[in-house]
Amino acid sequence: MEFYIIDDDASIIRILENLIEKNDLGIVLGKSKSAKKAIKEVIEVRPDIVLIDLLIPKIDGINIVKEIREIDESISFIMISEVNDKEMVSKAYSAGIEYYINKPINIIESIEIINRVKQKRDNIDLISSYERIRRNNNINNIKKINNKNKLDLIISTLNKVGATGKGKIDLANIINEIIESNSKMELYNQNMVYFYEKLSNYYIETTNSKVKEKTIKQRIRRSIIDSLETVASLGLEDYLNPTFEKYASTIFNFSEVRKEMDYQKGASIRRGKVDIKRFIGGILNEVIKF
Repeated sequence: MEFYIIDDDASIIRILENLIEKNDLGIVLGKSKSAKKAIKEVIEVRPDIVLIDLLIPKIDGINIVKEIREIDESISFIMISEVNDKEMVSKAYSAGIEYYINKPINIIESIEIINRVKQKRDNIDLISSYERIRRNNNINNIKKINNKNKLDLIISTLNKVGATGKGKIDLANIINEIIESNSKMELYNQNMVYFYEKLSNYYIETTNSKVKEKTIKQRIRRSIIDSLETVASLGLEDYLNPTFEKYASTIFNFSEVRKEMDYQKGASIRRGKVDIKRFIGGILNEVIKF
C-alpha cells in the first residue's frame, strides 16, 4: 500500500512514517506540513491511504479531504487528531474519512486501523482488477477458451500461497499478460523491468493513473515476501501441509524457505529471500496445466 502523511507536527510525521515502515504496512510516497503542498502532491502521486491531522494551518483537514475527494474518490483517509468534539468528528466522517485515530497515537490501535483500511482496499482492488482484466480480454477477443477459468485460477492460486495487497493485483496482471502472449518464454527472455513498464502503461490506459515502475516492483516484492512468510509458517505447523509441499520448492528456492522457517522459530537472524521470476514462473506453470 502507498501512503501520504499530512501533519503540521514533524514529530507526528516521523512516528507515522516509522510505524508504517517498521511494521511493513506499505510505502510512504510523501509527507507534508503544508495543506497547499499536500493537496498538490496527493493529487499527483495518488496514494492508497492518506493519514491526515484535523488541525492543519490555513486549510483544516476536513476541507483538505473534501478538496482531494472531488478529484479522486478512490483515496482512503484516516484522520488523526487530539480533538474529541463529536460534531467535528461527525463532519470528518461526512467528508469521507474511513477512521478517526485520537492523539496521542497508540501504536497498536493505529496498526489495527491501518490494516482494516488496507484489507478493505485489497478487496475492492481485487474485484476491480479482476473485472478490468476480464473486460479487456472480451474487448480484444484474447484467450476466449477457458480464459475466465485461467483468471480465476491465477487469483485463487495467489490467494492460496498468501500473496497480498496491490502487488497481488500486479502479479495477476503480469501472469495474465504472459498467458495472453501465448509464450511462456517471454518471462525468461525479458528483464522484469519490461513487465513493470508494460504494466505501468496498462494502468495509464485502463485507469488513467500513473503507477511508477519502481512502485510496481516494490509492491510485487512485498507481496511475494508475504507469500514466503505464509508458506514457511505452514511448513512449521505441518511439514505435510499440501500447500507447503506443493509450493515450497516451485515458487521459491526451498533453501530460502528453510531460512525463513528458521527465522520464524527464532533459530536464525537471517530471513529467506525471494526470486520474482521464479515465483511468477511457478504460478504460471500451475495455471497453464489446466
